[in-house]
Amino acid sequence: MATIQGERLGRSVPQNATSKRVRSLISRHISAIGSLTLLAVILIAWEAVGRLDIVNHRILPWPTEVFPAFFEVVSRDYFFTHFQATMYEIGVGYTYAVVSGLAIGIILSFSAFLRLALMPLIIVLEVIPKVALIPLIIVWFGYDEASKIAVVTILAFFPIFLNTLSGLSEHDEDGRRLLHSMGANTWQHFKMHQLPTALPAIFAGLRIGLTLAFIGAIVAELLTINKGLGFLVLTFKNNLQMDFVYAITIILAGLGAFFFFLVEFIERKVVFWTGEGDVEVTNL
Repeated sequence: MATIQGERLGRSVPQNATSKRVRSLISRHISAIGSLTLLAVILIAWEAVGRLDIVNHRILPWPTEVFPAFFEVVSRDYFFTHFQATMYEIGVGYTYAVVSGLAIGIILSFSAFLRLALMPLIIVLEVIPKVALIPLIIVWFGYDEASKIAVVTILAFFPIFLNTLSGLSEHDEDGRRLLHSMGANTWQHFKMHQLPTALPAIFAGLRIGLTLAFIGAIVAELLTINKGLGFLVLTFKNNLQMDFVYAITIILAGLGAFFFFLVEFIERKVVFWTGEGDVEVTNL
């Protein structure tokens, strides 16, 4: 009897895992189809609004005009100079924000004294509208890349830091007691329990920080007016080349979505226990 039950269990576990994987794949495909359908509806409605002259054509060019403008602006020689400038600012600034946000969040999670001493100052800095600080940052760092990198770092830092600190501060008391009873030291407790528990919150902060990094870079470029995709948007707007403005906006949206989903993909691989499709079940 025990052998029969073991064989049934061995067959049922992989079957359950397979069914979960299939349901997950179907759900993802349905979501993708829904997103593409919604995008098609938006484009059709956009084209109809333009064709029917509901909105001034100079303000809202048709999608059939924006798409050729997209390929035209990408093919111009100066585009990649501005593209590289924007990506450099976002890449360096976001890296600084990730390193500093994770490091300070981890340090404060270990020290109650530092949390009590620094949190009031951090809260004050957090509630200040960051966009209002951008002109001051430009005055302090100048109109070169340093000011834009500083803007990106400051905007992306706070969600990464706060989510890291919040995730590391949420303790599972039962897990802590279990590791303590097994003689785990502080580092082992952090590595085996505290950090894995905090990873979902940390990745949420990384995604939010990434979106703010793009916002910070473009706003800084609009104010410094020397190079970058934000500078191109302002230049095309002043020349009333609105189809090019929308083309640059589509490029920025595509870049932001790509890196957002890249972070999400990394999260699914690292925090694999939170997803159904990434868990491997071995045959018993």
